[in-house]
Amino acid sequence: MNMNMSTAQVQVIDLLIVEDDEDDFILASSLLNQAEAFEFHIDWVKDAQQARKLFGDNRHDICLMDYRLGSEVSIDLVREAPALGFTAPIIMLTGQDDAGLEMEAAAAGAVDFLTKDNLGREQLIRAIRYALARSEIQAERFERLRAETANRSKSEFLAVLSHEIRTPLTAIIGYTELLIHRHQQDDPDLAHKLQIINRNGSHLLSLLNDTLDLSKIEAGKLEIDKTRIELGPFIMNTIQLIREMAEAKNLMLQVSARTALPRYIYTDAMRLRQILFNLLGNAIKFTEFGTVELQVKLDGSCLEFHVIDTGKGLSMADLNKIFQPFSQLSSQGRRHGTGLGLTISQKLAHKLGGEISAHSIEGAGSRFVVRIDPGPLDMTETAELTALEDDIETLISRPKPDVSGHVIVVDDVEDIRELIGNMLAEAGINAITVNNGQEALELMGSLAGNVAMVLMDLNMPVLDGYQTLKTMRERGIDVPAIALTAASLKGEREKCLAAGFVSYIPKPVTAQALLAELRKHVRKKDSGGNATTATEGGGASILVVEDNEDANAAVCMLLQLLGYRTRGALSAAEALAMFEEQRPAVVLADLSLGDADGTDLLQHMNSISPDVRYFLLSGDPGLIGHERPLPACVEGFLAKPVTLDALTTALKDYSISES
Repeated sequence: MNMNMSTAQVQVIDLLIVEDDEDDFILASSLLNQAEAFEFHIDWVKDAQQARKLFGDNRHDICLMDYRLGSEVSIDLVREAPALGFTAPIIMLTGQDDAGLEMEAAAAGAVDFLTKDNLGREQLIRAIRYALARSEIQAERFERLRAETANRSKSEFLAVLSHEIRTPLTAIIGYTELLIHRHQQDDPDLAHKLQIINRNGSHLLSLLNDTLDLSKIEAGKLEIDKTRIELGPFIMNTIQLIREMAEAKNLMLQVSARTALPRYIYTDAMRLRQILFNLLGNAIKFTEFGTVELQVKLDGSCLEFHVIDTGKGLSMADLNKIFQPFSQLSSQGRRHGTGLGLTISQKLAHKLGGEISAHSIEGAGSRFVVRIDPGPLDMTETAELTALEDDIETLISRPKPDVSGHVIVVDDVEDIRELIGNMLAEAGINAITVNNGQEALELMGSLAGNVAMVLMDLNMPVLDGYQTLKTMRERGIDVPAIALTAASLKGEREKCLAAGFVSYIPKPVTAQALLAELRKHVRKKDSGGNATTATEGGGASILVVEDNEDANAAVCMLLQLLGYRTRGALSAAEALAMFEEQRPAVVLADLSLGDADGTDLLQHMNSISPDVRYFLLSGDPGLIGHERPLPACVEGFLAKPVTLDALTTALKDYSISES
């Protein structure tokens, strides 16, 4: 249908009339020509054979068809129309008013049924208008369903593709890590070459993640989880994580605040960090000499992050297409990746209530400005950007996990089994690898309790990870199990924990992640033959319940530095599962968790085990003890940000032993 309007707002419609009576054709034409809002371009045929030929062209917007064409009833022609390729609505005209004929026409596919006797202009035009409107609605619905089906198919395909790519990447990245570790001292040249392989493997993984993120955004499946975050430590941790990349190019990486900043903002920390990583990473990548700077400022109710570099800058042509997907930059020979990073960052910024803008002068550097909605602000408490001490991880001598017994590795991919086996062997751990869940169950039976941990792929033939764990528990085998999976969909971790796995390691598996999880969860035998959880140090075990992953990790590391053993839970549900599995000596719980109130959680835990010591963590010290009295089971609270001195004092005051 030609929807172009003339100055008189006339809609042009291509109309086919199938009518064997010339007088009736002239009558219908004269009525149509009286229409003010439509201009009809009419084709007239007298029989079914001619109609079939025009149906095949499918170039008309609507068809008026006589019920009888000579001695032939045209109902069959209406039925044939879709098969012939005709998709426009058909209105039937008849010389007799018969309800039975009307139902027959409707069943055949006609959208309306009009009686020729006393047929008026307004009745005919109204029928045509309604038929066209219904046709457009149906066409839009069809296109929407087709697009939704295509999106579902694409999402399912990308999920499978992700799984298939992550598995070989696990071997590529994992083995190069092992070889780098072995040869960085005795053969620096080989270690350097291995680092190139490792870096490119990691780059392939980032491209895969970009593609999946864009697919989720387009399908409307990327979820934003806004929580309260402490702005200063968030910014400095982000800078700390990317500092090594700048130092490798001898660039100065600076950070500054141009205005007073709120201590807390409400946003999705993971997605904001993803945006900043992308912009800072690009700035470092495209700057050969000088400085990369992150400036932070508050402009009214908008929080701004300015990423400024002294690189080669962008041409006007590049600036015009920089946020378009799959567009690579061409100026100065800059071609990198898929061209998805900035597109995704812009879409994420929109999800965070803002945008990204780019400003650049070719040859004189670039400035990218990220604006986000920081949520409700309380400027009575502001934050300063202060340099972090060296990563506390480097202050702790990371002991190898102390494992008594075997660790069983279950994966149907031989390369992955061998890789993880080698990673464990490097740490002095006795690993046994098997091909599927059934073999793992048989092995556990033969080892008669001499198993410290099971590392298990979820997607395996014969018996998958979930079925294997269920059978283990039914047989009374309470060995901790960690899930290994290449699946990357949101909710996968929660599904694993709900099934009974103590943790979840996404592929590609790195030695660092693997050994960190073993330190947290592997069991060994104490002198009395009882199972305990082996983690760093030999001190009292402490469960930290904090839904901000960065804050959780920071508190755990501080406690480990003091000699305590820690486990971190990111939700109340996860905390209860860990609490039931093994009682800690102490629980530190955030007051405000995503799925529960901290005081309610601690009171529930106390009803199960009153011997455990309970503490609250709070970002609002004035609230505790005044508006929110401490429950009887809670012995004290620690104000955020939690410091080493505060933990030392609190645990000493309450006689928490480190040994």
